[in-house]
Amino acid sequence: MSGKRVALAVCGAVRFVARDRVLTAFVLLAVAAPLYFLAGVGPAALQVQVFWTFQVALDVVFVAICVALARQPGGYAELRRLWRVVAFMCAMFVIGDGSQVVLSLAEPGLRATVSGDVQSVALLIGMVPTLVVLLRHPTSHHNRSEKFRNWLDAVIVLLGGSAFVWATVIADQVAEGGLTQKINVLVNAAVLMVVAFTVIRLMLGGDRLKTRPGGTLLAVGSLTFALASCGSAVQTPAADLAVTQALRITPIMIFMLGLWVELRPQHLVNVVFAPARRYSFVPYVSIVLTFGLMLALLPGGLDARAWGAVIAVTLITMLVVIRQLAAFADNERLFRELVGHEKRFRALLQHSSDITAVTGTDRRITYVSPAIERILGVPPDEITGTMWLNRLHPDDRQSVGGLLLDLAADPGRTVTFQARFRHADGSYRWLELFSTNLLDEPGVNGIVSNARDITDARRLRDKLHHQAHHDALTGLANRALFTERLEQVVAAGRQVGICLIDLDDFKPINDTIGHHAGDAVLVAVGQRLRDGFREQDLAARLGGDEFAVLVPDADETLVAKLVERVDALLADPVVVDGAVVPVRASIGSVVAAAITPDELLRRADQAMYATKRARKAAV
Repeated sequence: MSGKRVALAVCGAVRFVARDRVLTAFVLLAVAAPLYFLAGVGPAALQVQVFWTFQVALDVVFVAICVALARQPGGYAELRRLWRVVAFMCAMFVIGDGSQVVLSLAEPGLRATVSGDVQSVALLIGMVPTLVVLLRHPTSHHNRSEKFRNWLDAVIVLLGGSAFVWATVIADQVAEGGLTQKINVLVNAAVLMVVAFTVIRLMLGGDRLKTRPGGTLLAVGSLTFALASCGSAVQTPAADLAVTQALRITPIMIFMLGLWVELRPQHLVNVVFAPARRYSFVPYVSIVLTFGLMLALLPGGLDARAWGAVIAVTLITMLVVIRQLAAFADNERLFRELVGHEKRFRALLQHSSDITAVTGTDRRITYVSPAIERILGVPPDEITGTMWLNRLHPDDRQSVGGLLLDLAADPGRTVTFQARFRHADGSYRWLELFSTNLLDEPGVNGIVSNARDITDARRLRDKLHHQAHHDALTGLANRALFTERLEQVVAAGRQVGICLIDLDDFKPINDTIGHHAGDAVLVAVGQRLRDGFREQDLAARLGGDEFAVLVPDADETLVAKLVERVDALLADPVVVDGAVVPVRASIGSVVAAAITPDELLRRADQAMYATKRARKAAV
């Protein structure tokens, strides 16, 4: 945990305590009680009597808090069951500690510092159902493999703690004490087993308590209480009585604080804890400590303490090996699942009709699916390591290149665009690409693109667009496209020239020779218009025998030359089925700027009819 996180946690804890008056009183009591017993006020007999009386009062408070926790709304059934059984255990503590009060009053002195028969039986009755409920309490593990590893962790830690307590406390007590003392030692060892399982199940195994601070306080209090309990099975010398009572009362107060935090979590604000790891070092720490304990005891010979350590080390080592084998089996299962996923993924890519490609930070292709060969005729190996831009149509490179640069600078962004890519035969295919920037994803580290061939769709769209904007007979632009282009040029403020062309005496051609002859004349006129004007000019058939040409950025001299040239081209007759059909046309032109398209067309129409009247007058 960082220094800043620790500071936030401390500030949050202080604010938390200040918001709850009862908790403030608990904290003050938790500090004052150990100090009182450490001070050793009064004779030893009085100290023992005060200690057990205070202990009974705390047990009653424990029962009340646990009952309140079990009745809280919103809790799941397993948690309510846990608090009920803990309340029952605390009730047994009331009976057991109450018997010690009676014993301390009946036999003043240090006799009551040792657990009596009633207390031992009460502890045992309270511990058994608690142990059963703790074993069945749910954790955050979801599959059997995780649950099995959690059980192994619990047993490993339990054996390590048992070996430590055996070597430091229990072995000597069992060897030196009588039958009653031995029973008391074993009962207190059972206390350690229960609280060890509490720590493992509720903390290491994925606790489901309401708050992490409450769970942490309960775990610390339970574990330290168990260690202190194991040391109470022998007569405590008067010189050590004050220290022993202070050490025994401190974890109890910590446990009480944890219970109150669980009861009142709404006051918990700004308390920051490091995120829990998905793995635990505790089993391996247990191994190291147990081996260290064995090495420390072996020089003194294989006595009862050393044999306990050796047995514990052997069992722990075997369990760790089993755990590692289970982990290996789990890894093998995960590996097989991963291989299966990879095979399915490759099968999808192998038979996909779309191209999937990954482009690195240098815009070079790092991966491309086999569909590239079917669509562009290029094997994946040949295109891997090259750049997409090298296969783009020259007219698309600038726009697509800028788009890809913007995409590379924006992680997580997705763009869609269409572009032409060169086929192996030299032609170009239209592809639609969906590209997503996943450069920040460690497993990808690139831009992922999915491309599909839309060449046929583009051809159909272009064909429909051409049909909607062009004359079906002559192939020239129709009135809609001519009007659209004219409005664009005028809106840009450019000077524009318009030539209106109307064929003279066209109706007699249809009436005397036939409509096929009239169509042939119209096709010929359209071709001559394309030949007579520039590439940037737009020739259109407005309807019937009326044509128009849009000349952008024109002046009067240029338009006059174009009109003269077209007039000469149209003067040549058209041969239809061996018959010579003369073609005559009247042309009117206008050059202007900053006027409306309708006004331009009106002026050109007036000029065209003026030409037609002049031709008729000349005839």
